[in-house]
Amino acid sequence: MPRTIVVTGTDTGVGKTCVTAGLIKALHAASISVVGIKPIESGCDGSQIEDGVLLAEAGSQSQPTQALLRLSAPLAPPLAADREGVEIDWSSLMNQTQGFLSGSEIALVEGAGGLLSPLSWNHNTLDLAIDLSAEVLLVASDKLGTLNHTLLTMQAIEQAGITVIGIVFSAPEVRDDSTGSNAQSLMRSTGYERVFSLPRVAGINQAAEALEPILHWLKA
Repeated sequence: MPRTIVVTGTDTGVGKTCVTAGLIKALHAASISVVGIKPIESGCDGSQIEDGVLLAEAGSQSQPTQALLRLSAPLAPPLAADREGVEIDWSSLMNQTQGFLSGSEIALVEGAGGLLSPLSWNHNTLDLAIDLSAEVLLVASDKLGTLNHTLLTMQAIEQAGITVIGIVFSAPEVRDDSTGSNAQSLMRSTGYERVFSLPRVAGINQAAEALEPILHWLKA
């Protein structure tokens, strides 16, 4: 089985997909066999390119080419599923996810929303990491207030006995006075060293270039 890493965030809209797709593209460019999987995605209404599609395109993978379970409403997945009359079969979803893991050196599995945001009414991204025996890469928005959110999320992950392999602070669309300094602040206050600041990027190609220095987190 490949090294499996679940990418989660402190909240929704913090840059998880940009980081995940950027790392997939960088690994693929380095001739490392990688698969990107989005087990469940809501907001698949055709208004924008889907996260699962972006992950597949970043690694030029033949399958999966989109999220394994796609829901239209831009809501938490279980609520979106209820509105569409769809049952989220967690066991089946995990079996499908695990089926795509074999044959690669590294698997990046992206959750939805923040760590404890529901993926079904009984499961969240923490459960996803546990069920896949995965490590976690945490993405946080590089803005004021993020240190509290990041530390609380780290605490929940570590209390579950899961390894945090690194933290990426992703620059928000609107910067504030703390943007660019939160990584250093976290390192100084905790002693945790695997922290990286990702500047605002225009697309996945730029993200891949910017994230190249932390590929060793995934390959170690």
